[in-house]
Amino acid sequence: MKTLWTIISILALTNLLAIVGLLLWLKSNDRLDGERVQRIREILSMTIAEEKQKKEEADKAAAEEKAKVDAVAKRTGPARPATDVIDANRENLEANQASLQRLREEIRQLQQALAKQQADVQRDREIVDATRKRVEAKEAEINKVARDQQFQQALAALEAQKAPAAKQVLQSMLTDNKREEALDYLAAMDESKRAKIMTEFIKTDERLAAELLEQLRTRGITQAKSNAAASGAPASPSAP
Repeated sequence: MKTLWTIISILALTNLLAIVGLLLWLKSNDRLDGERVQRIREILSMTIAEEKQKKEEADKAAAEEKAKVDAVAKRTGPARPATDVIDANRENLEANQASLQRLREEIRQLQQALAKQQADVQRDREIVDATRKRVEAKEAEINKVARDQQFQQALAALEAQKAPAAKQVLQSMLTDNKREEALDYLAAMDESKRAKIMTEFIKTDERLAAELLEQLRTRGITQAKSNAAASGAPASPSAP
């Protein structure tokens, strides 16, 4: 788990450095400065409707300015031709619009770069998740193999004992509320060995012996149904 978090931290730091590197590249290539950042912020702070309204207000202000110039020209004579004023205003407006268009294009490029960075982060996260799942599956497989080996070793040790001694071991497990474990051993051991142990149970407690036999029988039916479901074949009926 520590290794996993280390990988995630390295990937996050790598992507952060990539973003910082992109910003530094834009600045070093004279594509980004404080003024442009401020202009981008101002552009994004307005909606399209607000920008359109602002343009209409600018056009209205230019028309009013032209009317004022015409009025002054009528009274005192124009200091400069009205057409020159109109042309100058038009040029300023066109320059502002061109600057706005350039800023929009730069914003689009930045958004594309950020989207790519986010996609890279998502891909790296998916790779990390897939690696973690494979590691967990492998660990579970190793643990299962270890448990199976331990069970087989314990079963062999139990079968090596004489029937009375083996019965005492299983009786202790039943007393300690480990009935499922005791049934696991009984179900897995050799039939002849199991029969001898069950005979020992019958000698001391016929009711307990009957319960164990019934639970072994129902366990066999359940196991047969599970195997049949896994293989797709119908389960054969078990004898009562």
